[in-house]
Amino acid sequence: MNSMCLLLLAFSHAALAASPGPIPWTADNYPAAVEAARQADRPLVIDLWAPWCHSCRSMQHTVLVGADMAAVAPRFVWLSMNTDTPAAAETTRKYPQSAWPTFLVVDPFTETVQARHVGTASPAQFRHFLDDGERAFVDARGKAGALTARDPRWHMRAGHQAALKKDHKVAAAAYAKALEVAPRAWRGRAAARSALAFELAADAAHSACADLGLRAVVVAAEGPSAVDFVLTTADCAEALPDADPRKRRLRERAAAALARIGRDPAAALSPDDRVDALWSLVGLYDTLGQPDAARKTALETRALLDRAAAEAGSAAHAATFNMRRVDVYTYLGEGEALVPVLRANVDALPGEYDPPARLARLLLKLKRADEALAPAQAALSRVQGPRTANLLKLLIEVQTARGDAPGLAEAQARLAAFEQAKAAP
Repeated sequence: MNSMCLLLLAFSHAALAASPGPIPWTADNYPAAVEAARQADRPLVIDLWAPWCHSCRSMQHTVLVGADMAAVAPRFVWLSMNTDTPAAAETTRKYPQSAWPTFLVVDPFTETVQARHVGTASPAQFRHFLDDGERAFVDARGKAGALTARDPRWHMRAGHQAALKKDHKVAAAAYAKALEVAPRAWRGRAAARSALAFELAADAAHSACADLGLRAVVVAAEGPSAVDFVLTTADCAEALPDADPRKRRLRERAAAALARIGRDPAAALSPDDRVDALWSLVGLYDTLGQPDAARKTALETRALLDRAAAEAGSAAHAATFNMRRVDVYTYLGEGEALVPVLRANVDALPGEYDPPARLARLLLKLKRADEALAPAQAALSRVQGPRTANLLKLLIEVQTARGDAPGLAEAQARLAAFEQAKAAP
């Protein structure tokens, strides 16, 4: 065995030992993962995530540690990239994101994307994404019967590659074609429909996106892709003129779909996905002038969040729910009750920046700006990468609310310096 093989074997064992669940993750080392995938002649799966992304954390604590991943894990090489870190800069330039999390199946020999999934997924949806990526990899390597333009996966691969280049028109056309040629029972229909809506929205084709929603919201499949589809098309409707009758019609259909999906105990949703569905339903009820339904749904969402946090297996898992808890508790006028809960989460995770950032945001909403200063500064001292700008903006809000002119000027200067350094070639 040559030295490279020995190195890769040692690397693989180290990654496996450090990985929770059945997947042997490589962390934040794209070149090593690519080389390992080439040596193994397997496709590379990349998880592009960030510590602030509650959907990313949800996938990591639910789907990606599930026992059913044990059967598929050996078929791939696995790379987890924290996009907040400097180590991720080259990878994110190569595979730019529009949302978090983004999962890719990559051919390590050509470093081209064979399959792409944006957002959360049920276990079944994630396995389907992996199956399609593996088939596309095998096809690209010329090892089996070729995919043709009669196969929706051929068009999905073209859509994924166009989407990474931000060629939204081409990507949308490819996803639409995948839906057109797919058999009615194709299990990738929900993901393709969601991808099409996302690309239409990104291209500001709001009218076409809203029409897609009106046609398909009522038949959207259960699961996270259905929630993403409903929310994306509902957002497109909001961009239409107020006089356009499609605006209210899609709001009403979106509300009915989210109520059905979010309240169905059999729907393939993690607690985080279910919360997203119900919290979005609160906003739709408010927009539709139904305050009683909105408050009732907010109380339902709070109960779900409290239960999910209590049942979380670790402080890190419980932190998944901090962002939505801040939203829901402040909406209900009960933010004060959440302060000690978030303080305990901060104490339990002394190295992470997101819990103190959420605490500072809550204290700011409660008009306790002086108390928000310490957690905002703590979060800023722990962050690295692009999220630094967001935390400097949070600090600016805190110092503005405090009326601290010198502190505000210092925070503004730090933000300007950070943005200038980021823009430098």
